[in-house]
Amino acid sequence: MSALTNAGVEIEVEGTEYTLSPLTFSDLEWLELRLQARAIEAGRLSIPDDVSPKQRSEMMDVILTNAQKINVFSNIEKLSNPTGFVWIVYRFLHHKHPDLTMDDVRDLLQNSETMKKVTAVMPLLMNFKKDPKSKGPTKTQTLAKGQRRGQRS
Repeated sequence: MSALTNAGVEIEVEGTEYTLSPLTFSDLEWLELRLQARAIEAGRLSIPDDVSPKQRSEMMDVILTNAQKINVFSNIEKLSNPTGFVWIVYRFLHHKHPDLTMDDVRDLLQNSETMKKVTAVMPLLMNFKKDPKSKGPTKTQTLAKGQRRGQRS
């Protein structure tokens, strides 16, 4: 396993080399959308079948409003489950291996040695670099605007 570079970290899984790239802001946006979609689906499924169309619409408005408030930084615990782990590893691999599907990643993670290798390098990869395609600030840029921990506005 190599040290972290801009190119990422290489790991070998059953004779195949994979490069895990650091998460970008764009990756965080992707993860956030998955969390929001999960919340919307759970809310939709919780609506009883016997409600009127008007009640269903009002309930969906509340569900959608609440889902839009979900962000990846304040809801990181919602990614600490098997599905969330697969999503994160998928994003690590996506940059250098765009042909891999979510199912491919899930299959790779069935191997306990792969799990150990990936979890060992995860802290290195979660540095939130800005993706040139993203319009948002990096975590560092946001914190630089006087929002550092312990500072008061």
